Order: sequence, then structure tokens, then C-alpha cells
Amino acid sequence: MRRALTLMTTTCLLALMEPAWNVALGTPEPDDLGEAAGLTPESVPGASAQNQSGESHSRPSGDATARGYARVYGTRKKSRLATVDSGPDGELGVSMSRRMDHANASSPTLYLDGRLTYESIGHRRGGRLDQTEIRVQFSDLWSGAIGKERNRRSPGLIVSPSDFLHSQQSLPGMPEERGGVWLIRASRQSQSGGVDIVALPFRYERDNGMPDVESSITRPDAAKPGGIAVRTFARTGGFDLELDAGRMRGDFVAGASIQKITASGWKSYLEAGWTDANKKADYLAGIGYEGSSDWSSRIEIYHHGSGLDRDGVKHMSAAPQSMFMRKEYAIVSVTFPEIRDRLNLVETWVRGLEDRGWLNLARAEWIVDGADVAGITLTHIATAAGTQFARRPLDWQAQIDWKTSF
Repeated sequence: MRRALTLMTTTCLLALMEPAWNVALGTPEPDDLGEAAGLTPESVPGASAQNQSGESHSRPSGDATARGYARVYGTRKKSRLATVDSGPDGELGVSMSRRMDHANASSPTLYLDGRLTYESIGHRRGGRLDQTEIRVQFSDLWSGAIGKERNRRSPGLIVSPSDFLHSQQSLPGMPEERGGVWLIRASRQSQSGGVDIVALPFRYERDNGMPDVESSITRPDAAKPGGIAVRTFARTGGFDLELDAGRMRGDFVAGASIQKITASGWKSYLEAGWTDANKKADYLAGIGYEGSSDWSSRIEIYHHGSGLDRDGVKHMSAAPQSMFMRKEYAIVSVTFPEIRDRLNLVETWVRGLEDRGWLNLARAEWIVDGADVAGITLTHIATAAGTQFARRPLDWQAQIDWKTSF
């Protein structure tokens, strides 16, 4: 494992330090209905190729924008105990933005991003508020926001140890992760970088995305503020640099990342994260290629400092809640977008480096037309006894879906 991590780190450092790969990065532009201001397209994992299931078309009308999607899907899940079929299940997502004063470009803008879901098993209906906020551009440099926002700048494909606010990301090919965090933000942003000062008014939220401030036996501190964080980023010499620190739920947290994107489409990056809660650091080293319209790929080595050792896995009493339960992992993802303008293919492989545990996800999408996409997703988890996935919730899963955007 040490050799693999050393090789990956050395490769990243060589790519980061190569002066001929210098590329100029422009001023970040906000994605009105997605990530908040401060992101560049290069910072979004898989942005060059993936047609994530949460994406949708936009329909601007003056200073108002609305877009949405409807998704219907069915699932077959196979475990050691039984085979379970479900469906048709459904999801309806809507995103909207509107400037309060059409005649004033600096007028506050309201954003809303939410979804409704239906599950055939148990006829469960629900809804979730992913993002909603008011943003104000006070000047060319200063802006502010209050509400629920997702602003992910870290380079990691699935998990990002440097980003303690928005660390988790969905697997490539899976529905897009758009859930935000309740916050109050003041930002200063220029051509070369900026700083965000973020206050977190709530510690927890409910399944529907609303704040949970009711104290309970498991959460006696629910009424206390969530914390405060400072996020800084800079662009210099072709590098993207990020340094974050703060307090969340009473613990000190910190993260740092460095990324290099070249004119030829290569991307290399290093990330690190720390939290007082477990006194362990997480590290991620990655390199990827996104310079071709025919394919893109990523390779990452991830060290999960607070992961379980062999004895910890042996004594687990329940199915794992995360794919990263041990300490050392390799992550590989390859995407082939719009083959003959009709087909998207995504293959993602997560392999534990301390045992034979692995997880594989393959997705194929058929682009029916400009608004409709049909897809199939196959997920397979290692079945070998004694691995970290021995208490896996499933052996394999197949899901078919149809998504229409409007």
C-alpha cells in the first residue's frame, strides 16, 4: 500500500510541478441552479462527460429560470437471503431562480432546488429540500447568501477529505448529489482567489432537508449552532489551492487541497483533511484525463485514517453504512460519453487494498432525444468471505430508469 500511495503521490507532484502544463483559469462563474459561486467547471467531478441522473435542461425567461426532471425506475436487488423487486418508483425534481428586481442587476436572487419521491414498496411518498437561499451581490468583489446551499470545490471524485462541508459525492453515473448545507455566507472573490466566511446555524437536519432543532436522547445538542468555517481558495501559476478550517459540532476541522489542470486535459490533485473527532487524518491523491471528447478517466488512492482494522471489521454487528469502512482504497473510473451521439458508458471500481473487498458500478445510458434518457445501472459487491463487505446489504443490484427533462 505504501508503494502504491508513494507512486501515486509522486506522479501527482510531477504533474503539478510541470511548468509546461500551466493553464490560465478565469473568474469563477456561479451556476444559478447548481453549485454556488466559487466553482469552476474543472472543479466539478465528471463535469466533462457524465450525464448524471439529476441533470436537467433550463428554460430562462427574463430574469427567472426554471428547470426540472421526472425519473421513473425499477430495481432488482439480490442478497444471500432473497431477491427483491421494486418499482415503478419515481422522482420529480424542480429547480428555480428569480431576481427580485428585474431592473437591478445587484438585486437579491432567490434560488430553490427540491424533489418529490415515491417508493412502491410500502407506497412511501416524500419530499426533500436540497437547496434554497437568497444571494446578494453587494459589489464586484463582495457577495452574501443565507439559506441552504451546496458549494463543492474539492477535486475528489467520490469522497473529498479536504471538504468538511460537502465531502460526499455520488458515484459516477448515479443520481447527482445536490443536497446542500444550511448556512449564512459572506464571500470576497476576485480573479486570483477569494475567501468565504460561513456560519452554520443548525447542527442537524431531517430526512426532508429541513433543520432539526429538537433535542432528543441521541441528539441533546440539537438546539446549539452548528459552527463556523473559513474557506480560502486561490489560483496562481496554473494551480488551484484550497485551505479551509473551522469548528463543526464542537470539533476543530481543517482541510487543504492542491490541483493542477493542464491545457491538454490532464488533472492531478492532492487532498488532506483532519478532524478532532477522531484525531486521524485522511488523504487523497488522484490523477485524471479529461482532454478527449471520446473518453475520460480518474485514478485515486484514498487513505481513510479513522477506518477499521481487520479486527474491527470482524466484530461488525451490522451491514456497513459506507463503502469506505477500512483505511486504504483505490478508486478507478472511466467514462465514454455520447458514443455515436447516442450512448453514455460509465465504469467505476472501488477496491480495498487491505483485503479482497471491492465494489463495481457500471452504467449505460441511451440518449433517446434532447430531453429523454433511458439507462441501466449494475452494481456488484464482492462476495468473498472475510472481506470488509462480508456483511454487505446486497450481492448485486440492477436498476433500469427513464428520465425526461423539462
